[in-house]
Amino acid sequence: MYNINAYEINPGIGAKLSQLTMKRDWMDKTFDGHAYRCFPLSLANQMGWGFSFPEDIVVIWDGDDSEQGNHIKVISGRQYVDTNRGTATLIFNIGWFFETDENTTLLFYSPPNLVIDGATALTNLISTNFWNKPIPVSWKITRPNVEITFKANEPVIAMMP
Repeated sequence: MYNINAYEINPGIGAKLSQLTMKRDWMDKTFDGHAYRCFPLSLANQMGWGFSFPEDIVVIWDGDDSEQGNHIKVISGRQYVDTNRGTATLIFNIGWFFETDENTTLLFYSPPNLVIDGATALTNLISTNFWNKPIPVSWKITRPNVEITFKANEPVIAMMP
């Protein structure tokens, strides 16, 4: 058993933290919701906790993946992201930090079976023994000159100990 304390830095401003659900838009589109009948798939979708935002975040990348930042234009949801990192990465400011038992590491990963065309979540491990700041999570934008939408209330990152 793990002891994890989660602290929202500015309640109501950052991401919402909630248990992942089995629902996926692409699964809804399968004939008669058939994809939900696959127990391993539905179970994996619920593995961990997710962070979502209350509104769509829409970005477009100009194709420059150099170290200089600001090549990603934020069309909506500007308050939730940072584009200064460069290399076509987008940082989500989820607004949470965590305390855990000693020697516990948190895994941040792409929400299972959630597909966002033109972007991929970057997986990371963070030991909260020394990291006592808000957790930054990143996505790499992979399609230039196309609007990429992170839908409201859909997890942008998942987390588990």
